[in-house]
Amino acid sequence: YHQYGNRQENEKLLVLQFDLDLVVMSIFENETPFFMRHLYVQYKETDWDINIGRSGFQKLNFIGDWDELIQQFDEAFKEINKLIDFYQYSLHQGKNEISKILLVGDHPMVEEINVALHDRFGIEVETLEANIMGIEKNKPVPRSHYLALGLALKEV
Repeated sequence: YHQYGNRQENEKLLVLQFDLDLVVMSIFENETPFFMRHLYVQYKETDWDINIGRSGFQKLNFIGDWDELIQQFDEAFKEINKLIDFYQYSLHQGKNEISKILLVGDHPMVEEINVALHDRFGIEVETLEANIMGIEKNKPVPRSHYLALGLALKEV
């Protein structure tokens, strides 16, 4: 995110990493990590159909109970809301607000999550897109590889 010039001055960034079984919520003030929280999500392999997509990477399609999935998302959004309220009101007495949400992770429904976050919180939501990262042979990097790419850019 910072490598590609997306950071703004005095930014209060909420980074949400949505994976199938985990949501990691991190707040950064400028480039400094301020707060982090993990939320474990119930995950059943039988709710997902796994195929190999045209790109050669795994593609997951949800085949489980939609009501359960929506309930999982609602629970995650409630926890995100609690974190935002805690940051804004308990820690900063209403003087600091989250200025942007960065949505990352390899959840197969990340686009739907993006729309729901924007609708629910009214905060700008940004995602990292592989096509801006100068990938060799125009092959996009799957979201599941973003963490490794970030570590490589950090030279860890």
